[in-house]
Amino acid sequence: VTVARPTTVAVVPLRGPGGKTRLDLPLTPDAREGLVTALARRVLDALARAPEVDVVVVVTTDATHAAGVLAGVRPGAPGAAQVLV
Repeated sequence: VTVARPTTVAVVPLRGPGGKTRLDLPLTPDAREGLVTALARRVLDALARAPEVDVVVVVTTDATHAAGVLAGVRPGAPGAAQVLV
């Protein structure tokens, strides 16, 4: 008997480039935007390559920012997670 593995979905909330407001003082707005983008790419890249994750859903109110973030996410291996916005 073969039992199908349930689908695993990772849901990632993604704020716009204005995220990480606690870092307002030590970082310039451009540096903060770069940090937010780098952190989001790292998370999405890891999830897209995780064999246990089938689908990654990005929830955001800023589709333009999300498109920029996703442009830097490396595609996974065959069978890797599908990333949806």
